[in-house]
Amino acid sequence: ITFNGPIDDNGYSSGTNSLEVVANNNVAFNSDVGAINPLDHLYVNANATTIDANITTDGYQVYGTNLWIGNSNPDYNRTVTLRSNNGNITFYGQIDDSACYGLCDGVNSLNIYANQVAFNSDVGAINPLDHLYVNANATTIDANITTDGYQTYDTHLWIGDSDGRTVTLTSNYDNITFNGQIDDNGYSSGTNSLEVYANNNVAFNSEIGRAHV
Repeated sequence: ITFNGPIDDNGYSSGTNSLEVVANNNVAFNSDVGAINPLDHLYVNANATTIDANITTDGYQVYGTNLWIGNSNPDYNRTVTLRSNNGNITFYGQIDDSACYGLCDGVNSLNIYANQVAFNSDVGAINPLDHLYVNANATTIDANITTDGYQTYDTHLWIGDSDGRTVTLTSNYDNITFNGQIDDNGYSSGTNSLEVYANNNVAFNSEIGRAHV
């Protein structure tokens, strides 16, 4: 399923209608969603989904699909913005840079704004993005995240899951900045661990382990 034009809510006000997209193969968003009148929620379930546009909803966004971010042409790099005005954004599949059809890393970037964000699968395991920016009340990271450029988290981070794991955040060439608290997402303290690797600088600007170590 391929969308080459804008998508907006046809209601009298934003957040009236919703869209669910289910494809056995691939989905592509090549123009903005919600730029004029945001939908309530957006749900996407597919083998893979390319997002070369900005997506805004009033309610939640759920991606049960691997995401490829930005333009496949490395000469037309862009920053994709996913925004939920009042809801959560949840990623169940991997997220990678779409440049050169997944062969050129560090070209496109991703900005995320939401109430809560959840990463349930790796980011940048195949083809790292340039930068990743997350602004939310809370964000769960139950996966590894790799970028070529910076990572900035303006959000309270909850690391791992109830079973326990080591989450690794890596910036190949730039900085990683934490502007919110960081806590263990396990049922008890000491369940999960965090490793941070940055080629340049790391900044912790809020407490770690205040709720769960």
